[in-house]
Amino acid sequence: MNAPQERPHPAPTPLTEPYWSACRTGRLVIQRCAGCRRYVHFPEPACPFCRGTALGFEPVSGRGHVLTYTVIHRPFVPGFADLAPYAVAWVELVEQPGLRAFGGIRGCPTDGITIGMPVAATFTDLPGFGPIPDFRPLGPEERDGRSPATPRATRSCPARAAPDDHGPVEPRRAGVRDVGERPRESTPPPQPEHIRRRATSAAESTPAPRRPP
Repeated sequence: MNAPQERPHPAPTPLTEPYWSACRTGRLVIQRCAGCRRYVHFPEPACPFCRGTALGFEPVSGRGHVLTYTVIHRPFVPGFADLAPYAVAWVELVEQPGLRAFGGIRGCPTDGITIGMPVAATFTDLPGFGPIPDFRPLGPEERDGRSPATPRATRSCPARAAPDDHGPVEPRRAGVRDVGERPRESTPPPQPEHIRRRATSAAESTPAPRRPP
């Protein structure tokens, strides 16, 4: 029997060492620009938003929602065969729109993961390296009134009830017809009394046309 293979380890650099040092203490920290105050991840030597170079690492909540994920059934990377099937995901953190972190989804069966699922950071010990960040589902008691479970892109306008009560339909702008719908006939507004009398007098004074012999 072959001995289990060791999983690859991250290779910290001077740029990423503060990130991994915080992971070893169970904290998730993200770079933040001192100029524009935008978060930056993965770590960069200069801010991609304003090109400033004063970037420090600040703690974040680790909460967010699953933006997208994939389930690996046949891993080809050494050390992952005993984990299959497992899921990895991009998570959008609540601190900033578009701020994404990558990690595995723990504490949840792969068929229970959904897009928009609220999660929080957790740390998994990687033998020979130390804690690395992953994510776990948030329980109902952990969610506040502004849970990030629903991404902005999935929100829709309120629906209105159809006249025949066959269910909700999308609201329609005034003056916009459906494809193939015939224009509705409109009744002209009533004319003032003096205009009606003038038109009647003109019609009575007009001689009838003569027929040809």
